[in-house]
Amino acid sequence: MGWGLATALARHLGSAHQRTAHSGEINYAFVDPYSLAHAAVGAILGLVGLRLGALLAIAIGWELAEHVLKNLIPAAFPHPTQDTLANSIGDVLSALLGWAIARGASAARHSSREA
Repeated sequence: MGWGLATALARHLGSAHQRTAHSGEINYAFVDPYSLAHAAVGAILGLVGLRLGALLAIAIGWELAEHVLKNLIPAAFPHPTQDTLANSIGDVLSALLGWAIARGASAARHSSREA
């Protein structure tokens, strides 16, 4: 549903549709070099106290926005091919993993201060 809507919006705005990444390219695999960046953003958001629902909304929202933006302004991206579904899921889960690690570390730090 989200990809179809994003593609329809991009086409309505008169932009070309960027092709989906192929095997061996960035944006194809479940995990790629950008997974670390997604995890880092998740960790930062976890450290500033963002709740799980907000983190998921931002991560999923970014994946949807990225899809549209790659059609509208592909030159803004070093790898403008569209993410595969597996890669988008991996990006969201990477952000979630970073968030969970940061929240866990923060909770452990607070509990050790109380002991």
